[in-house]
Amino acid sequence: MRRRGIRPNKLTFPFLFKVCAAVTAVKEGRQVHGEVVKCGLDSDVYVQNSLISAYGCCKRISDACRVFDEMFVRTIVSWNAVITTCVKNMWFDYGMCYFLKMRDFGFESN
Repeated sequence: MRRRGIRPNKLTFPFLFKVCAAVTAVKEGRQVHGEVVKCGLDSDVYVQNSLISAYGCCKRISDACRVFDEMFVRTIVSWNAVITTCVKNMWFDYGMCYFLKMRDFGFESN
C-alpha cells in the first residue's frame, strides 16, 4: 500500500488485525498497532474493537484489557470484545468483572 502511495485508514486496520489474529502473528500485530498510533487512529472505536479482538486471539489478554481500559468511547461491541477475550482465554473473573461494569455503565447484555 505504501509503495503505491495509499494510506491505511480506519477501515483498513481492522482487516490487518484480523489477519494477524488468524495466524497468531503477535509481532506483526504490534507493528500494525504502532502504525495505528502513527496515523492518529488509536482513538477510533472501530479500530480499537478490532485490536482488542486480535490481542485476544493471540492470547495477549493483558494487552487487550489495556486497550479497552484506555478507551474514551466504548460501544456494546467494545464490551463484548473484552468480555469474549477474557472468557475464551479462561480469565473468568476478569470477564465477570467487565460484565458487571458493563451493566453499571448502562449497557444491556445481548
